[in-house]
Amino acid sequence: MSKSFRDIRALSPDKFLLLENYEEREISDTAVEVTGAESFQAYNSLREVFTAYRKLKSEGRNVVFCTPLYQDSFILERQPSARILA
Repeated sequence: MSKSFRDIRALSPDKFLLLENYEEREISDTAVEVTGAESFQAYNSLREVFTAYRKLKSEGRNVVFCTPLYQDSFILERQPSARILA
């Protein structure tokens, strides 16, 4: 059972969050809002959360992290890959 992003943030208001198996809602062609997650971990520093993020991503897990700046909502911008044609 997943928790909403607001509920997760309320539990850890000033922490860096690592969200696993997150749910999203499309808000435009290039952006989604993270609405919740099945599980999360809270960290005190960017270094800690990024280390955990890289480890889980390398294992193929569905994770994303956010900073304490995101309080009410968490928007992900999806940018197309830039490719140089030679």
